[in-house]
Amino acid sequence: MYIKSVHLTVKRILTVNTALNAIRYKSVQTIRPLIVSHNKPFIDKTPQNLLLIGLKSRTMATNDPKTAKTLYEFTAKDIDGNEVSLDKYKDHPVLVVNVASNCAQVSLDKYKDHPVLVVNVASNCGLTKNNYKQLNEMYGKYEGQGLRILAFPSNQFNGQEPGCDIDIKEFAKKNDVKFDMMSKIDVNGNSAHPLYQWLKNQKGGLLGFDAIKWNFTKFLIDKNGVPIKRFGPTTEPKDLEKDVKAQL
Repeated sequence: MYIKSVHLTVKRILTVNTALNAIRYKSVQTIRPLIVSHNKPFIDKTPQNLLLIGLKSRTMATNDPKTAKTLYEFTAKDIDGNEVSLDKYKDHPVLVVNVASNCAQVSLDKYKDHPVLVVNVASNCGLTKNNYKQLNEMYGKYEGQGLRILAFPSNQFNGQEPGCDIDIKEFAKKNDVKFDMMSKIDVNGNSAHPLYQWLKNQKGGLLGFDAIKWNFTKFLIDKNGVPIKRFGPTTEPKDLEKDVKAQL
């Protein structure tokens, strides 16, 4: 068997040069895959004297809410339609928010003792102005200390996010949104995004109902990708600043 190419992702010149040297070895009977600690290159001599090098692999995204342990095991589309591995947020405290653009303020008392279908962010909501403003302020204040904010638009609450991703992106641009805007999703029901299925399972809601109750429900996730707290729609970002600071 002949090695025609070696495709490796490395960060050190020494490791790259070693990889190029490995191409020269031929007549290899067995290639034994190895994984070592993150960013620590290694050299291993197999019985055939083939030099193998590598880095620790990234967390594999399974999108399985039943087996996932951390945020990093999920992917989601951003507002431009790109599939993003949430592994990119490793070592950062993350605030996950469902947003709305056209949301009228609604008393949630009428939903007591009822299972409720819940939504993410929306553009037309009475809660929209304060939440977007305060989330932007929080992000500007703590981004440098590691905070990341993920906003997921959803149209599951009174149709208050009716636009497509292009419309939502334009709304975010007009409001000078700096944090990460994701693609529109469902947060409740059978079509709920796997990430939200997992978040609701990890941090249930009041009265035993896990469903998202309205726009701007917030989940705070620590640096290890583990959800630590859930905040209701009427809890403004400024009111959870103490919890956020504790994770920085």
